[in-house]
Amino acid sequence: MRRYLKIGEVAHLLGVSTKTLRHYQKVGLLAEPGRSEGGYRLYGGEDLLRLLRIRRLTALGLPLGQIRTLLAQPEGGEPLRRALSDLRQALGGEIERLASRQAAIDRLLAEEGGAGLTAPSRPPADVDAALARLRQQLAGVDPQILDRAFELDRRLLGLLYELELPPGAGERLRQALDRLAADPSPLAALLPLLARWIALAAVDEEAPEVETLALDFAAAIPRELASGFGASGSVKPDIPALPLAGILGEVTRGILSPAQSRLLTLLRERLPRA
Repeated sequence: MRRYLKIGEVAHLLGVSTKTLRHYQKVGLLAEPGRSEGGYRLYGGEDLLRLLRIRRLTALGLPLGQIRTLLAQPEGGEPLRRALSDLRQALGGEIERLASRQAAIDRLLAEEGGAGLTAPSRPPADVDAALARLRQQLAGVDPQILDRAFELDRRLLGLLYELELPPGAGERLRQALDRLAADPSPLAALLPLLARWIALAAVDEEAPEVETLALDFAAAIPRELASGFGASGSVKPDIPALPLAGILGEVTRGILSPAQSRLLTLLRERLPRA
């Protein structure tokens, strides 16, 4: 009875290519096999069992380098359990991301003409929650005005977070929203202007009240808020000055009315530099 298999026979049994088997040998997963008199690689039962373990572990998603380390350990030891536990945790996160992608696709399929593709996504959950906490602190304002204003803010933040922000900038914005939720008094002077900002949706872009409201907002915004939204082109604190003002002015036209978008451009020009 023949005790050894040639490389093609092993590859067929495992459902892999001979190139894969040669690669396993090259990276140290498999020892150099014996050779027949004709120079053919010959694999025994131990080789086949080792290859079966390699196939199981690669099917689980472990990289070859990690598999090589694990195969050098006693079978079923703690390193393997730890590796599988880490892999399971990573898969849990990947499943959540895939579920989120699937839900986003379902929403787009439910919309006629894929209209959602032109609208920004919601901001990250922690930023959205901070914005909601701030909204709750302003209960004395007309709820209809607040709802419309905060929905616009949410969409603008969603747009901003779709961009590649400098490291830590997103976290600093969330912290700023948390501070305002704890003490919304810096916004007090702005609240009477919200209704006028909402009303710009029905106003022509070049109407004189757009510039008038920009001047009123510039005068009412506290200095600690104004420095992060000034003429440098920066759109929030701790983001380096970038040539964003003109670009964002165009992009926000998908969210704001032309008059509301122009107001933001005028406001950036009138606020102090960061």
